[in-house]
Amino acid sequence: MTTLLPHSHPVTRIAMSEDPHARPAHAMPPVGDPAVAGLSRWRDAVLEVQTAILSGIEGDEVLHAVATVARDLLDADVATVAVPGSGAGTLVLRAASGHRAGDLRGVVFPIEESLSGHTLRTGEGFHLADASSHENAYQPICAIGDLGPALLVPLDRGVGPFGTLLVARRPDRDDFTHEEFELLRLFASHISVAVEFCRSQEELQRLAAVEESERVGRELHDTVLQRLFAIGLRLQALSSDERNPLAVRVQPVLDELDETVRKIRATVLEADSG
Repeated sequence: MTTLLPHSHPVTRIAMSEDPHARPAHAMPPVGDPAVAGLSRWRDAVLEVQTAILSGIEGDEVLHAVATVARDLLDADVATVAVPGSGAGTLVLRAASGHRAGDLRGVVFPIEESLSGHTLRTGEGFHLADASSHENAYQPICAIGDLGPALLVPLDRGVGPFGTLLVARRPDRDDFTHEEFELLRLFASHISVAVEFCRSQEELQRLAAVEESERVGRELHDTVLQRLFAIGLRLQALSSDERNPLAVRVQPVLDELDETVRKIRATVLEADSG
């Protein structure tokens, strides 16, 4: 597991900050505090993502909308959304918007060697003055995205983060302010509910498709196979009648019928196991 040690590069955490100049967690404006700068822009951003979801976009399109709106909200050059990858101990950038987005999208990186992994485990966020020189930031991604000042916050559905949202500027641009950090945290905390709702709807659709597949499989087994079996019995009786001139010609048909039955059964079993 990566150990986050004190270092000279400015870094702010949402909680338990090691930066002596950072505002302590108890002094930060609570989520929803109207004093947070840019509250009207935050409301517009949340509404934009919610409207996009209600329009019917799904899957990675939702995460791309989150990244794009967050980038615009904070005048950033790039924004990414990372979620757990298919491989054990990995994260993947499922969405990227802005500078070098095409190169960033789909990049897989280790949980243990990244701040995103730490955020995913703990729910802490980070404010980096320069991601490219931060020892705990995953440098291959910093190099690909040409990352300078960066903000990283969790996407949390209320029972633990399901992903992370990062916004960054190029190294030659000004750092983000503390108010912008809070604005992104506020945006992420509210939009996570809508994103998770969309993900839940997709899972329900997937389960419905699985249930339909199982129903079709049962119908094949209970109806089609029984009829094929009955046909096979009649053909077998015909093939055993030596007086019937068609008996010899029936056997190849029986063999083909048996093979068809085996394939259908294998398909049904595969569907049930899936």
